[in-house]
Amino acid sequence: MREQEEFRPPEIDGRQVYRQRIASAMDEAKAKGGHWIYLSAPGGFGKTVAVSQWLAPQKNKLAWITLNDRDNDEGTFVRRFLEAISFAQRANKKLNREANRTSPPFIEHLFRSLSLLLDNDKSYVVVLDDFHYVTNRKILDVFPTLMKLLPKAITLCFIGRGLPDDAFLDDIIKDNITVISAKELAFDDMELKSVLSNSEVKHDSKEVMSRTGGWPIAVRALAMRSQKLAEPGIGSIQEDMLFRYLDLHVWQRWNEETREFFMNVSLVPELDERICRHITGASNSSELLEDFYFKGSFMNAIGRGKYRLHDLFRDFLVEKLHSTKTMEDIKKLQKRTADFFYQEGDYCSATSLYVRCGDLQGIADCSAAFTAYDPTVSIEARIDFFKKNILDNPHVPIEENLHLSAQSAFIRYAEGDPEGFISSMDKLYRSLDLIDDPKLKVLVYILRCLDFRIPLEDYAQDLIKGRADNMPQKGTMRTGTFTAAMPILHRSLRERSELAQSPENLSQNLEKLFMGLSPLFGYEHETMLHCQRAGILYEQNRLNEAYSSALEGHRSAVKKECRPELSFCARMILIAILKAMGRKDETNILGAETERWIEEDGLLFLIPNFRAWQFRERIEAGDVDAGREWLRSYSIPLMGKLPLYKMYQHFTTMRALIATGSSALGIMFGEKLLQLGRDFRRPSDVVEVSILLSIANWNLGDREKSLRHMEEALNEAERYLYYTMFLEEGKWIRPVVESYLKISKQAGIELSNFAMTVAVAVMERSADKENNVSPQPVSLTDREMLTLRLLSQNLSYKRIAQELGVSHSTAKYHVLKLYRSLGATCGSEALVKAKQMGYI
Repeated sequence: MREQEEFRPPEIDGRQVYRQRIASAMDEAKAKGGHWIYLSAPGGFGKTVAVSQWLAPQKNKLAWITLNDRDNDEGTFVRRFLEAISFAQRANKKLNREANRTSPPFIEHLFRSLSLLLDNDKSYVVVLDDFHYVTNRKILDVFPTLMKLLPKAITLCFIGRGLPDDAFLDDIIKDNITVISAKELAFDDMELKSVLSNSEVKHDSKEVMSRTGGWPIAVRALAMRSQKLAEPGIGSIQEDMLFRYLDLHVWQRWNEETREFFMNVSLVPELDERICRHITGASNSSELLEDFYFKGSFMNAIGRGKYRLHDLFRDFLVEKLHSTKTMEDIKKLQKRTADFFYQEGDYCSATSLYVRCGDLQGIADCSAAFTAYDPTVSIEARIDFFKKNILDNPHVPIEENLHLSAQSAFIRYAEGDPEGFISSMDKLYRSLDLIDDPKLKVLVYILRCLDFRIPLEDYAQDLIKGRADNMPQKGTMRTGTFTAAMPILHRSLRERSELAQSPENLSQNLEKLFMGLSPLFGYEHETMLHCQRAGILYEQNRLNEAYSSALEGHRSAVKKECRPELSFCARMILIAILKAMGRKDETNILGAETERWIEEDGLLFLIPNFRAWQFRERIEAGDVDAGREWLRSYSIPLMGKLPLYKMYQHFTTMRALIATGSSALGIMFGEKLLQLGRDFRRPSDVVEVSILLSIANWNLGDREKSLRHMEEALNEAERYLYYTMFLEEGKWIRPVVESYLKISKQAGIELSNFAMTVAVAVMERSADKENNVSPQPVSLTDREMLTLRLLSQNLSYKRIAQELGVSHSTAKYHVLKLYRSLGATCGSEALVKAKQMGYI
C-alpha cells in the first residue's frame, strides 16, 4: 500500500470557524445509508475545510483522494479509487492487491473488485476532492452503476467547483445524493461574526456581509487586515475584488523576500522544502512554508511535509509574477521548475512547463523518457501522453525539433496513421545528414524498419553497412516497448511476410536482418529470430519445423532471462503451433502455465492480448456468450479509428461479431481492418481479414462478395505459401470453399495448385472434426489415378474429357467410378479421402 498520508484528510487549522450547519447536513446524509454527498461551489467557499472538520472525529474508516488532471485517466482513477477504499477498510488486503493489479478494461476491473469489499456493519466515507478535474465520460458514467453496487455502508463525498455532471442528475432527483451548494457554504450571520471576532480590527458584520456575500475566502481576507479597508464597497465580490483584498491585506504586509519566494513557487500546485529550495534557492524554505501555513488561510497541509496553495491564491501570485517580472525571467523560472520535475520523473508536469517556456529540447526529452521502455506504464498512457502534450498542443512546433518529429512518426505509426507516418519519416530522411545526436540517429534507423516502403532486405543491408558509426553498444537499446501489444512476432509492428517469399532462403533472410539488428537487441535477438522463423513456418503449415524453432525460442527466452514480453511472444507462438498440430493437452497446459505466470509475476501489461487469445479460443469452440462478453467488455468502439498496435485484439473482435450473428457489423469493421492492413502493407492481416469478410458476407447471403474476398485471400496468401489461416477457420469457410470450387469449375477457371491444396486441406480439416475415422486405403487403377490428378486441378467434365481424349459422357463415367472407388459422393469428398489415403 502507498504511504498512508496519501489518503488522509488535510490537516485542520483549529482557528477556523467550525461549520456546524454543513456538518449536520452531511451527518444526516450519511445516516440514510447508501446516500452520497456532493459539495458544489466555486473556489474559496471552504468546501475542503468543511469536510475535513466533519471527518475530524472519525479517526479511521475513511479515505481522502485529492484529484488532479492525471486522475482523468481511466486506469489511474480506478486504481486510486480502489486503493482509497482498501485504505478505509484497513484490513482489506485482498482489495489492495487487486488495486495494484489494475489493468484494462478498467471499469470492468473496478466492478469485479467490488466483490472483495468487507462485509461488516461499519460505516466508511471516501472523499473525492477537486472532482472538477474528472471530465472523462467513461469515469463519470460509472457512478450511477456504483450507486447500485456499493454497499450502503460506504458514503462517497464529492468536492468540486462546478455543478454535478449529468451522470448524477437521476440520483439527485431521486434524493440519493445531497447537494450542498455555494449558497449553503457561504457564511451565515453567526459564522461571520465568529470569524470577525478573531480579527485585529472591529468590523461591522452587516457591512462585511454586504461586501462579501458571505464568501468565506473573501471574509477571511478582509478579516486579516490590520487597518480599516480604504476601498469603497462593491455590491458583489468576484475574483478581481478578492485579488484587491489579497493585495491590500496579504501582499502589502509581506517583505520582499517572502514576495519573491511565493511568486517563484506559484507555478507548482504542491510544495515542499525540496522543490522550493530547488526553485528559489532559499535555505529557509521549510520555515517560510510553515510560517505562512500557521499565519494564513490560503494553504492546506496535505501530509509528508507537503502543502497545497489554494488555487485562487495561486492565481493571484501568478498574476503578481507576470506584473513584476520580465517574460525572459518568467521563462527561466518555468524552465528551472520543469527541470526539477524532469529529474523527479514527473514528465507530465515537466512537459507542461517546458511548453510554456518554449523549450523544445526539454519537451523532446520528456517525451523520450516517458515513451521509453517501461512495462509498468501502459501503451495507452504513453500514446495519450504524447498526443495530449505534443501532437494536439498548438504551442509545440514539432517540425522544428527532429527528436519530436521522430517520436511523432512512431506514435502516428502505432495509432494507424500511414500518411502522418510517411510525412514525418520523409522529413527525417531529408534531415538525416544534419543529425549529430547518436541516440536520435539510432531512433531514425529503428523507424526505418517500420517504413513499409523500404524492403526489409534493403533495410538489413543498410544496417550492416552503417552500424559501425551509428549503432549503440550491443544490447543497450530497448525497442520492444510495443512487443507485448503484438505478440506474434512475424506479424508485429513490421510484418516479416516478404521474407517468406523464398521458402528455401527463409532462415538466411531472417539471419541477415538480425545481423543488422543485433546491436539493438543484444542477446535477445536470438530469441526473436527463433520466434519469427517459427511464425512464418507456422503460417506455411510446416508445423514440425515451426515447432522446433518455437521450442528453441522458448528455451532461449527462459535461459537468457529475456524481457517478460519477449518470453510471452515465445510462449504464444508455441501455443499456436501445438494447437495446429492437434496436441490439445499440451496447448492447454502451456496456456494455463502462461496465465499463472502472468498472475504470479504481476505482468499486467500482458493481460489484454492473453485475454484476446483466451476469448478467441472460446469463440472458436462455439461459445457465443464469450463473443458477447468480449464485445461488451473488451473490444474498442467499432465506429472509432483502429490503432495498429491493437491488431491482435481487432481480430478477436471481428470473430466475436461473426459468432454472435452481427455479420453486418463484422463487415463494416472488417473493411476498416482490411484498409489498415493494406495501408501498412501487412499481407498476413490482409489474408486473415479477407477470410473473415468472406465468412461474414456468406452469412448475410451475399455469395458474390464472399467469393471475391475468398479469392483475394487465396491470391495474397499464395505469394507467401500461407496455408494455416485458412485451416484455422475450416468449419466456418468450408461452404465458401466448396462453392468457390464449384463456381470456378463451371466458369472453366483452372485454379492454382496452392488454391486446390488449401481447399482440400480445409475440407479435410472440417471432415476430421465431423468424423474421426480415417478411410481404409484402396487400390486405384492408372486411369483412376489420372482422373484423380485432373480432378485435383478442379477441372470440369469438359476439360477432363479433353485431357483424357474421350467424350463428355465417358469422362463423367470415369469421375463417378473414381468416386465409388474412394467411397465418396462428390468431388470435394473424393479429394479429401484421396488426400487421407496419401494419393494427393
